[in-house]
Amino acid sequence: MDYCHQKRIVHRDLKLSNIVFASPNSKEIRVVDFGISGLNVPLNHRDNAIAGSLRYMAPEVITGKHTSPDPSLDIFSMGVILFALVNGRLPFDGSDDLVKQNTINGCYQYSSSANISDECKDLIDGMLKVEPKERLTLKAI
Repeated sequence: MDYCHQKRIVHRDLKLSNIVFASPNSKEIRVVDFGISGLNVPLNHRDNAIAGSLRYMAPEVITGKHTSPDPSLDIFSMGVILFALVNGRLPFDGSDDLVKQNTINGCYQYSSSANISDECKDLIDGMLKVEPKERLTLKAI
């Protein structure tokens, strides 16, 4: 994703099903399905289409406050993915209305049965910040 962001490409639909192995016996992974990706370009050329999968979608997209391609959208989705990988479930789940409400309010809980380090929790929390400007950058990650 760092390479894509350097080229100003924002995926906008990062989710577990869009991360695949390069081949059946490979350990190499690839990000796929750039069908709704967009360019992070100056304000007067932005694409304001709401795009993505709800359970991975950043709060600003759900509320419609900021839907244009921005790397912070992918960072949020990567935080959802990391949360799912260490907890065994998505941070925002349930009915669509509940997912929207919890995402917008930044409400999620770590599994009490998962042994997650404080450092990992700090990383995820930094990626899932409700305010895009407060979210970690790929460089910080």
